[in-house]
Amino acid sequence: MATEPDNLDLVYAQKIFYQQDSKTIHASFARSVIERADELRFMPDNLFNHYGHYFTDYVVSFDYPEFDGDMVADCFLNLLSEKFSNNSVISAGLLQKVEQVLHFFAENISFFQGERDIYGDLSERLEATFLALESYQSKRQ
Repeated sequence: MATEPDNLDLVYAQKIFYQQDSKTIHASFARSVIERADELRFMPDNLFNHYGHYFTDYVVSFDYPEFDGDMVADCFLNLLSEKFSNNSVISAGLLQKVEQVLHFFAENISFFQGERDIYGDLSERLEATFLALESYQSKRQ
């Protein structure tokens, strides 16, 4: 008799990410960036560091409508904040991609700034995230 897996979130994330090509994963982000961000959130650190670059690639692809830009930025920044708080980002390559995404947001601020009462001021959030990244990188050295 089969037993239920302990972590259903991880089992589902495995179906989305494991042994999938980049195009398939990208399409999955396009269908629901919120769900993909949540799956990355609940992954163990080693898997997050392996699959996290798919989110950064999706963000810089601009492969989503402008009205979703604020949600994409919010999902990314919330996930990043949590992963920094948990000391979960261990891949130097992923940290470089994260920094590139933050600059991408800053360069395209009008595209990503949504309702301030819902998402907050993106400029302020980016400034805080750049500082958090700098602090995180200095702690790792």
